Amino acid sequence: MNAFAELFSKQSSFSGKLKLIDFGIANKIQSNKTSVYKESIIGTADFMAPESFQRRHKLEDGKSVVKYNQKADIWSLGVILFNLVYGYSPFAAWKDNFQKSMAICNETITFPHEEDPLLVDVIKV
Repeated sequence: MNAFAELFSKQSSFSGKLKLIDFGIANKIQSNKTSVYKESIIGTADFMAPESFQRRHKLEDGKSVVKYNQKADIWSLGVILFNLVYGYSPFAAWKDNFQKSMAICNETITFPHEEDPLLVDVIKV
């Protein structure tokens, strides 16, 4: 039984649809925009996309902001899937948040052996 089947077989009310939410820092992207902006880097380091640490943008009013789009969400989903399959974050080896952010931006993620190669392909997408 793979990690997903094992996880959801324990959920008697699981409907086959997985919804991931984080209302603590969520913003709706406006229909005429492709990103949202935050004045500070926010989130749990293990799940943050490299661009969260790397790119600051200057707005017309002079504010320096971090730009987030759907790509950051896809990255976070990949980290969640990795965690479901292997039981730990791909960045668990780094305990210090600065070192972890450097690893997220610069390290190649190592994928341990998994019986189902298609599952690993899904995580890598």
